Amino acid sequence: MQEKRPLSPREIKAIEITMRARGLPEEVVCLVCDDLYFGLSKEETDQYLRNSYSFEQMKIYSQALRSDLPSEVMELIATEKLSAQKMAVIVEFADKGIPVDTIRSALLGDCSAHALRVMLKKVWAELEKVKVKPETEGGYEYANIVLAEVREVVSNIVEQEKRYQRLNEKLEQFGAMRVDETEKVRMVQQLEEKDKQQVALKNQLSEAHGTIARLREENEILKRDFAYRGTKDEEQEQKNRDNMENSIQIKTNKKPECPLTSTVTVPSQHMSWNLDNSIEVEVQPKGNVHAVKSFFSLLYHKKKNDLVRLVTESELSAQQLAQIRLAIEKGLTEEQLKLLIHKKPSAEQMAEIIQIAIYENGREE
Repeated sequence: MQEKRPLSPREIKAIEITMRARGLPEEVVCLVCDDLYFGLSKEETDQYLRNSYSFEQMKIYSQALRSDLPSEVMELIATEKLSAQKMAVIVEFADKGIPVDTIRSALLGDCSAHALRVMLKKVWAELEKVKVKPETEGGYEYANIVLAEVREVVSNIVEQEKRYQRLNEKLEQFGAMRVDETEKVRMVQQLEEKDKQQVALKNQLSEAHGTIARLREENEILKRDFAYRGTKDEEQEQKNRDNMENSIQIKTNKKPECPLTSTVTVPSQHMSWNLDNSIEVEVQPKGNVHAVKSFFSLLYHKKKNDLVRLVTESELSAQQLAQIRLAIEKGLTEEQLKLLIHKKPSAEQMAEIIQIAIYENGREE
C-alpha cells in the first residue's frame, strides 16, 4: 500500500477556502479540516463528502477512517443504506475484530441498531470466552455459530420491541382519546355557560319590554285624564258663558231704557268689567244676584284654565309645582302666580318669594 503523504497547512487552507466557496456548512468544513490535520488524505475525506451523508454519518465515517478499518468494512458502510446509529455499531465491533461476513449476516435481518448491537455484543462475548481470535478461520466459524444462536435470541428481542412499540401506540391513542374527552367536557361547559348568559339576557329583555309597556299604559292614562279634565273645564266654561248671556239678556229686557254702558256694583267693592260686546253692566246686590254669581264664576274658570295651561307648558319640577300649589292656597294674585311660573326660580327661591308676597298682600289689605 502506498504510504499516505500528509498535506501541508497551506494545502489544507486552500482546501478549506474551496469548501467555503462551495457553500458547505461550517461544521462539515471543520470536520474535513480536522481529518486532514489528523493525517487523512483528501481522497479519503471526499469519500464521505460524495455520499450525501448527514453530518452524523460523516462523523462516523471519519471515525472509521481514523480507525483504519478494512476496506470491506468501509465498502459495507458506503454501499448499505445504513442509519447513523447502525453505522456506529458496525464501526465499534469491526474495530474490535468481528469478521465482516458476520457483521453482514447480522445486517440481513430487519432489526434496529439496538438489536444489532445486542447480537454483535453477544458474539464478541462468546469469542472472548473461548479466546478465539476472530480473524482466524476457526474464529470465523465459531462466530457464525454464535451469531446463529444469538440471532434467535435477538429475534425474540425484536419481536418484544415490536410488541412494546404497538403497546406504546395504543397508549398514545388512549392518551389522545383522554385529551379529546377533556376537550369535549371543556367545550360542553362553555356551551352551558353561553346558554345561561343567553337566558339571562332574554329575561332582562323581557323585563325591559314589560317596563316599556307599563310606562306606555300610564302615559295613555295620563293623556286621557288630561283630556277628560280639559273637556270638563270647557263644558263648565261654556255653561257659565251661557248663564252669563242669559242674565245679561234678562237684565236688558227688564231695563230697556238703561244706557249701553252700565256699572256692576258689588257690596263693599265697586268693579267694572269690559265684556267682548263693549257693554258695561251694573248689578245691584238687591237685584239679580244669580247673574252676578254666574258672571264671576265665568271669569274665575277662565283664569283657572289659563293658569293650568301655563303651568303645563312651563315644565316645572315636582318641587316647583308644590310651591305653586302653596301659593294658590295662600291667595297670591294671578299676576303674582304668572310671574312665578314665567321666571321659574328654584323651589327654595319660590318658597321665599311666596312668603314675601304673602307679607305684601297682607300689608295692602
